[in-house]
This record gives sequence, structure tokens and C-alpha cells, in this order.
Amino acid sequence: MKTEMKTNTKLSSEIKEKTRSAIRRNHSKIEGAAAEAYFNMAVNCFKPYYNVYCKLIDSIFRNARDPLRFLDFGTGPGIINNVILSNCSTPLKITAIDNSKKMLNLSEKYNEDFLKESKLELIYGDERILKELNGRFDIIFLRDIIHHIGRLKPFLNDVFKILSENGILLIEDLKLYANLKYAQNFTNILFDKMENVNHQIYDKIIGFLDSIRSAYNLDEVELELDRLNVNYESFEGKGRFFILSARSDMDLEPFAEEWKTVLKNNLLLIEDNNA
Repeated sequence: MKTEMKTNTKLSSEIKEKTRSAIRRNHSKIEGAAAEAYFNMAVNCFKPYYNVYCKLIDSIFRNARDPLRFLDFGTGPGIINNVILSNCSTPLKITAIDNSKKMLNLSEKYNEDFLKESKLELIYGDERILKELNGRFDIIFLRDIIHHIGRLKPFLNDVFKILSENGILLIEDLKLYANLKYAQNFTNILFDKMENVNHQIYDKIIGFLDSIRSAYNLDEVELELDRLNVNYESFEGKGRFFILSARSDMDLEPFAEEWKTVLKNNLLLIEDNNA
């Protein structure tokens, strides 16, 4: 069953940045029923996809012996943490941050064993907490979080301050569509692939179209990375973009290509030249 979106609102340059920032503020925290819906969607639909990150991390850090510090900012209900700690060959210790107490509560229940083993630490906070973290991280993971960030430049600046010299930053996020027609198409295709999820309720309480309306496009994110003078590789697919970045001058292209190859048969990487 498809989710119908009844509006003709344009979604790209015709929506002023002030409007997009206001939407980001309104959707910066997911609590209550929305958090439960997000958890169910992630478990039922996307959990197998999260193994993509294990393959990428293991490829980049294949020689790691000691646990690497992994920061998952905007962790949500902790499904990705569970998949990574269960399946990655690379030894990791994850610090997971979210500004939703409900999301952290769901993660605590879902990752009870990893918390007991001290492989996972959960922290309540928003982007301001980045300045309070001790030390640097070998991997910083930003998945579906920057479309909630009102001011991207200072946020990314703080992120790179805590990234280790030889560390990597992984970004995957929704992208801003040219207009609602293509956003609707992407949403309908996505929801058609979901089983055991009430699409109408999910979109109503999560506000999926609002997230797309407030998202950044890849050019906007690349501009801020260029201003920070950091090394990165990027690519995009249907409804999403992907960025691999580093403070060092390590050759990221082979890893980005490997990431893209792993994704090539995934719904999220269907090319859409009309987006």
C-alpha cells in the first residue's frame, strides 16, 4: 500500500533556508510513539542493510588490534550499534549519543548485553555535548542526523575537532529533492518495500516528508567540508547521499567505491537524475 502525499509544495531552492531550519528544529527530537515507530521500522525493514557499515569499517581498519573508539551521534534506538558490535571483525567500543530519552531507553533494552560488556556507552545530549567529550574518536558516524541540525558549519567543525588524525567520518543522510513529485516517488517506493509497518501512521508521526523538506543537498554539505579543508569522497543515490571523510590525506576513493559497490543493488542507491 502506498502512502499518498497531497500537496504541491516545491522542496528545493524555492523553500527558503529559514523555513528549512524551522522544520529541523521542530523535528530535532523523536520521542514517544514516534520513537517506537522508528524502532519497529528499523528492526523490520533495515536491519540487514546495516551490515554495509561492517564491511566498510572492516575494510578500512583491517589491521586494527585494539578497540577503536566509535562515536554514533544521533544513535536512535540502537539497532545499528547492535548490528555493528555483533558482526564487525574490527574491535570497537561505541559511544552512542541521542537527545531522545525514549530512543536511549529502547537502545538500552535492545543492547543490554553490550552495555554489560562495556562495549557500548549511551549518553543523553545534543550537538552541544560534542565539546564535552574526552579524547578523539577513530570513527564518527552520522546517519540520518544532519537533516536535524540547524547550523551545519559549526556542527561539522566540532565533529572534526574530535576526529582522530587517522580517523574517518561516515555520513549517510536524506537529500533535498527538487520538488515534491520525486520525493513522493521515493517515499512510495520505500514504503512499498516495507513489511509489517503501517505506512500512514509511520509518515504521520515521523514526518518523513518534513524530513525531506528540511534536508540538505549534497552540494551544501560538500561546501562546508571544503571550507573545513578536509579530505572526502561522496556519491548519491535515490533519496540519499553518502560521504566518507578524513582529516588525513589517506586515499579514500577505493573505500568509497567499495561502499558504492556494496550498495549497488540496494533500493537506496537507485539513481534518480530528476532529484
